[in-house]
Amino acid sequence: MVAGGDTCVISVDITITSPGDFVNVADDLMSNLGASAPGSAVAALAGGTLLDIPTMSPLGLIGLAGLLALLAILTIRRRS
Repeated sequence: MVAGGDTCVISVDITITSPGDFVNVADDLMSNLGASAPGSAVAALAGGTLLDIPTMSPLGLIGLAGLLALLAILTIRRRS
């Protein structure tokens, strides 16, 4: 039971079809103690948004590996 002046948190799972601002409006909450005032909540949801992650092409990775190997060989030769 929720006493007067206290808050009650209700969690729900939702599914959205596009990102945007959504308003949830609830009617009066009915209980054996009577009705409460209506409630509302606003949520800015960005579900389903995929961001591109920058990556290198396979050829670029091979080139980078070759460059690192060359630098390693040159460093080892200088120390010897």
